[in-house]
Amino acid sequence: MTSIWRDFCKALVAAVRRPDEAALRAERGRAVRRLAEEKIREQERRSAGPDRRAEPADEG
Repeated sequence: MTSIWRDFCKALVAAVRRPDEAALRAERGRAVRRLAEEKIREQERRSAGPDRRAEPADEG
């Protein structure tokens, strides 16, 4: 009988944790995208050099 309750409790904890894990996964994905965009902008600024202006991203 205790194994049934133990399994029930494990399933309950797993069910409660899944949304948290999904939210963390989504947040990590957003962070990676932000970092990638930041690195791309940084690289574009470097390649533009001090004598050339970087072209505006999207003005409109």
